Amino acid sequence: MTGYWQEEPSGAVIRIAQCAEGLCLTIVELPSDHPYTDVRNPDLKLRGRPLCGLRIGQGFTQTDSRHADGGDLYDPNSGRIYCGSMTAEGNTLKLRGYLGMRFLGRTEIWTRVRRPYTKCTPG
Repeated sequence: MTGYWQEEPSGAVIRIAQCAEGLCLTIVELPSDHPYTDVRNPDLKLRGRPLCGLRIGQGFTQTDSRHADGGDLYDPNSGRIYCGSMTAEGNTLKLRGYLGMRFLGRTEIWTRVRRPYTKCTPG
């Protein structure tokens, strides 16, 4: 489950790694047509912070080699925070975000990326 994943449809690359709060998700690359700051954050003071390097998920507990649950996800496209779960199937990651009840959420499909990333860069 750890490693680099490309989010669709934007093309951003997210790193999933162990951190003090369980598994964490951090933006490591943005496509050139994506905003570079957190412009949709409901907190006006945070709208100028860079998305590159931003932690967008934390607190996931890996229950087995394919599943992690119990985390929080920040969606920079909407500025909202969701509960989350992840399921890895080969080179595919299903990331589910929801408010309250899991069946009322939305699932995104991410693809594993094998090229190395050493710093966060736009596009």
